[in-house]
Amino acid sequence: MLPLAQQSRAALYIYEQTGYGVIPSTGAPAIRVPLVSWTLAKDQPLTASNVVNSTRNPTRPFAEAPKVGGGFVIQLDPISAGFFTKWTFGTLTTTGPVSTIYTHVGKINAAGVPWLTIELVFFGVNVVWRAVNCKIGRQSFDVTPSGLLQLTFDAMGSDITRDVGGAPLDAAPFTPSSAVAFRAAAVSIAEAGVTFERASRFAMSFDNALEAVPTLFNGGVPYDIIEGIGRPTGTLTVLLANAAIHDKGDAGTESSLLSTFAATDGVSSIAYDFREIIYGAATPPASGGTGPVPTDFAWQAYLDDDAGGSAAIVTVKNTLASHAAIPA
Repeated sequence: MLPLAQQSRAALYIYEQTGYGVIPSTGAPAIRVPLVSWTLAKDQPLTASNVVNSTRNPTRPFAEAPKVGGGFVIQLDPISAGFFTKWTFGTLTTTGPVSTIYTHVGKINAAGVPWLTIELVFFGVNVVWRAVNCKIGRQSFDVTPSGLLQLTFDAMGSDITRDVGGAPLDAAPFTPSSAVAFRAAAVSIAEAGVTFERASRFAMSFDNALEAVPTLFNGGVPYDIIEGIGRPTGTLTVLLANAAIHDKGDAGTESSLLSTFAATDGVSSIAYDFREIIYGAATPPASGGTGPVPTDFAWQAYLDDDAGGSAAIVTVKNTLASHAAIPA
């Protein structure tokens, strides 16, 4: 009887590529990130043949070029936070340390985001799915006053290969401690620079607007994956006590949002800073006759004249001196 693959024995390894088509070799450094779920997959549709053969039976179909899309969910830790900020926004600027803590700041990079190889490994049956020439298309989260901070990532790549009976490229990946995480309730939200106490939910999505560009070269496999305009959007759910946010939404008044998550180690953190935002107008619901009155305010961030120079600024504080390369 063949042993079955177990979801509980899956692992997610990520490698950095130096460019498109430069796939890491055996022994290249990887980071093992805290995997929650995975949907990244290869879609290779079949094109039906239209040949008429006098019997009304179809003739053999043929495979199109593969398309790789989907994503994965991780439980965020302070070290992975730095790498995923770099992979989502493009670069990090590092200062410090102060005591043992370094500060890493990510902003929207005009030059784009790095290339990655992503492996899904099933130990026990020794099968590896390897997605190559990948970029992070979207990073998002949706937090309420319970649970841990989980980030969802959408990615795009050129192909996924399967290594049966093989092993990940890195037999001993860099593995951040899973003993440190971010509690969703341990978030501080500042609205227009003032601590905001009536938020019951905060959702954020940053989209790189990736586009795969196929050509007639190489059988239709993407020639490149290019970034579009990076757009930070989200939802702030407010418990109604006054109409201050309603007034901003109705008038289109510029505001700002800063969400800071403290890690369970007491020293690390990640902060998402949107210094120029506009709320959409919203109307509160009334239903059931019990409980508070929540209102969902959609918001969009942008860059007009803020000195920070980015519609989204992400600041990670952790104990790693540099995220320039994955530690060997």
